Amino acid sequence: MDARLREPLRLTGLAAELGVHPAHLSRMFRRTLGVTLSSYVLRRRVDLVCAALASDREASLARLAQETGFADQSHLCRSFLRVTGLTPGAWRRKR
Repeated sequence: MDARLREPLRLTGLAAELGVHPAHLSRMFRRTLGVTLSSYVLRRRVDLVCAALASDREASLARLAQETGFADQSHLCRSFLRVTGLTPGAWRRKR
């Protein structure tokens, strides 16, 4: 799944690929990893953004949003704040 973080991931599509019911996949994912599938994907996408911001201080948030599977820059910023407690700009300054 990590290799496909940059593309839209849907529970129904993943379940179909695995040959299980979406409710079963959701339940087993949470039971195994302790987080929902959507929370896991969001966290991993934010991790990708953090790595990109750390390696390129001038990285465009709009470009990073597109490259890491977010709908747009606003979605990236809201999600980043929810996961890290900081905006991407504040996170950059803190690093």
